[in-house]
Amino acid sequence: MVEGLLALADQKLPSNAHLKGALALVKHRGGDSFKTDISRRLFASVQTQTVSRAVKESIPPEKLLDDWVAVMEIMPCSAANRLTLVEGQVANLLSSARCVFRNAYAVLDSQLVSLACSAMDVQKNLLDWTHTVPKEWTPKAARDKSPATLSKFQAYGTRMDIYPDVWVVSIWNTYRILHITVQMVITTCWRMRKTMYGAPSDSERSSETVPSTIQELVDDICASVPFCLGDRTEAEPEAIEYPCAEGLKIPIDHQRAAVNLSGWFLIGPIKGCLMVTGLQETQFQWLKSQISRIAKFYGLVSLNEVDISQSQTLPFQHRFSQQALRGSLYDGWIF
Repeated sequence: MVEGLLALADQKLPSNAHLKGALALVKHRGGDSFKTDISRRLFASVQTQTVSRAVKESIPPEKLLDDWVAVMEIMPCSAANRLTLVEGQVANLLSSARCVFRNAYAVLDSQLVSLACSAMDVQKNLLDWTHTVPKEWTPKAARDKSPATLSKFQAYGTRMDIYPDVWVVSIWNTYRILHITVQMVITTCWRMRKTMYGAPSDSERSSETVPSTIQELVDDICASVPFCLGDRTEAEPEAIEYPCAEGLKIPIDHQRAAVNLSGWFLIGPIKGCLMVTGLQETQFQWLKSQISRIAKFYGLVSLNEVDISQSQTLPFQHRFSQQALRGSLYDGWIF
């Protein structure tokens, strides 16, 4: 976290020195060293960071162990570990998309179809993941949604979703950004087919629901912000209040963790939302205001000026000709 914040402050990519050291240690110790519960949890932490980095860079995840997927699968069944497995599929998808879109004018129709089908398979796995999370992870509506309360917690619209803790919010928002990214791959493939080859009607129908799905995911991320940040506006507030659901109190653990981690957990998802075109101007400006708000917490004066392509979660993307992707949700942004 500290390394990432320093990189944001300097407007450069993180060196990942700590992660590289952990990777070297895991490889040195080998698979036989990860047979206890605590050692597997440590392995999962390093593997999750490795997979997340692969998604950001649109490259296949580095194999810490030849059988890393098997190690993850025999770990205690947790929603976070299951999402890491699907996140690895997203990284592989983005690596393929990068290769296909690199020379967009020469891409074959069959390549676009194949890539879109792969993306839909990954999308299905993401949706299946949502049906495996614990019931208590389902966000609840805030108890008080009066105009004064919504203003106090700087809510967007009238939604404030309440979660068990900031860790659960982070996992949900990771899923949402991954889903948005996969949706973008799908719609880019169909729009390119329509532009270059005249897409058949079935593919056009397949992409009709993409903008509304992405908007729903962005709205879900916005609705998580009040629970994460509460009414905090300064780096060192005397006290922070958080919205809560009917009949529930905010756990002390959440209050302690949210002070230090919630802003950091939100930077990537919010910047990911800012990369989506077609948002209402009011929502876009609200998202930017939340980035400014978080910047104050960590003393990151330059956070607002960081290139959106340096988002923590969405992959790095390259500018390409608008002509090939005219009308795309990306509006010219491709992997």
